[in-house]
Amino acid sequence: MRWLTFAGLFLASAWPAGCGGRVDDPTPSSLAGSSRSTNVPAAGVGCAAACDRFRECTAAREDRDACIAACVKELPEASEARSYGTCIEALSCDQIERGVSMNWGPIGECWSKARRR
Repeated sequence: MRWLTFAGLFLASAWPAGCGGRVDDPTPSSLAGSSRSTNVPAAGVGCAAACDRFRECTAAREDRDACIAACVKELPEASEARSYGTCIEALSCDQIERGVSMNWGPIGECWSKARRR
């Protein structure tokens, strides 16, 4: 269960286990701002979009670069990351807030769709 590694990263970073369709990787996102690595996408695409949306909607804040790195590790194909980011961006903040506290729901559905599982 690869999602456990992804979810575990966020648990270790003060993030509750993700909630979603099948498996959830609640990667918090960041609003633009802090120092970014040059290899990290600016905003709006794939894992960066998902992380930005998580940060926008939740009280907990994780380092944007760490969030993106964890997401890319679990969704290494650009098409998977793009699908996940698009799906997460479409969720309401209420769905995301509720989603980060369970192991099944809309966030996990996004992960499953991205992984085609």
